[in-house]
Amino acid sequence: MAARKDNGLEILKSLGTVFRDIVVGQYSLWVICETLDAIFDTFADGPLVNAAADSIGLMINLQQLVPVLKARVKTERRTLGDHYPVIDAARVNLARFIKYKQKGH
Repeated sequence: MAARKDNGLEILKSLGTVFRDIVVGQYSLWVICETLDAIFDTFADGPLVNAAADSIGLMINLQQLVPVLKARVKTERRTLGDHYPVIDAARVNLARFIKYKQKGH
């Protein structure tokens, strides 16, 4: 929806900045993975979303998150309980999202 507004790029950049800051911050894995899902939905397709993501360095931060997220999931797995399947799915989807975006989408 934001991409269709007149000031869509600025809205997407602001939203992306908040999302980026959450996923690289010291938040619970649950919060990080819910934010990743929002990133996947918001920044999946379109030249405007790509421009916004590029301008805030979103993809670089997501690439740097991959090993950190993997390590945190491994370390915290015993304490994740019912959240583990959702968190693990977000971890897997992160790698897929990065590959998808690298193909030029």
